[in-house]
Amino acid sequence: MGKESAEVQGRARLYRILKSAVAVFATFFIVIGVAAVAFLAADNLKTKQNINTEETEAEVQKISVFLLAGDHGASIYKMDGSYIRDLHWPDDTNILSTPLSQLKGVRVDNGKSAWLNSGFVRATSTMFRSPDGRREAFIGEQRKDGSIPLMLKYGNEQDSRILRVDNGRLLKDVMPVGFLTSQSFAVIGNASGTKSLYEFMLGGGYNYLTNISEGAVNFSVVDGEIYYIQTELNNEIMKREPPEKIVKIDERGVKNDLIDDSDYVILSYVCGRGALAYALVDRTLFLKIEDQIIKIGFGLPLMILPDREVVFSSDKKIKLRDKEGLIHELFDEGDFWLFYLENVEVDGNHADSIK
Repeated sequence: MGKESAEVQGRARLYRILKSAVAVFATFFIVIGVAAVAFLAADNLKTKQNINTEETEAEVQKISVFLLAGDHGASIYKMDGSYIRDLHWPDDTNILSTPLSQLKGVRVDNGKSAWLNSGFVRATSTMFRSPDGRREAFIGEQRKDGSIPLMLKYGNEQDSRILRVDNGRLLKDVMPVGFLTSQSFAVIGNASGTKSLYEFMLGGGYNYLTNISEGAVNFSVVDGEIYYIQTELNNEIMKREPPEKIVKIDERGVKNDLIDDSDYVILSYVCGRGALAYALVDRTLFLKIEDQIIKIGFGLPLMILPDREVVFSSDKKIKLRDKEGLIHELFDEGDFWLFYLENVEVDGNHADSIK
């Protein structure tokens, strides 16, 4: 009896030992299994993250776009004229490659320079804006003493400069030309019986640049240099007649004839990026690059893009002549102002998303 009891107790002790060992081994394999699953899951997640990162890097691309501003807001379009999306103030100011105050475009209806104010609102004033976007200028009304002030706006502050030259003589018949730099403004005026071009420094002082002949029209400033059309006016019939020229005045006041057309009146022009596009009175459109003149077609030039691509209006369409010489239709003509933006980051998989 005692012997059997000892055997039973021995078996029970062995059973408990075996049971404990099985539990330990089971726990060990479970821990190993969980660790393996966790490792594989983490590796899979890392792989997916790498794939997603590569996809994101591939999707986001920097492209050039057009910004169209109208009465009801602003929108951006790809270079082929396809719609991307509307812009919202102020969140979308971060997509602009240029500060809003420095962004210069063109009025589609008349080809004149255009700027934007806060809210992507079109700046409808007749003021000129400095290249750094910090100042605006316009010519004030003539005062009782005959002086004509140059009015300057800096934010909400306004100041004026009396335009005097040649030992304090007042400048008369003043016509504004535009900012040559952020610190100087060009005007045409008469101080001694001759029309002349002057550069007035905002901090004081002036420079005489050159004389201006009668019949000079359509002045513009591009990169600190002045351009205009020199016309011939038939006083008997009060009508412009050929020959006409497009003239450039550099920062030293030296004139250079860029175009000399002996057969037609020159209607309009745009210049920049080492090129000049101009239209004759019959709207024949040409592009001049260095000494080469290329006939584009018919229309009115609006702007010149990098690679000497030309945006122009023709047949109630806004068109683009690309660097290969091909013509593309972009938009229907309308009541909007056109701006060009470089290096805008666009999500390629979602045309309505801007990063």
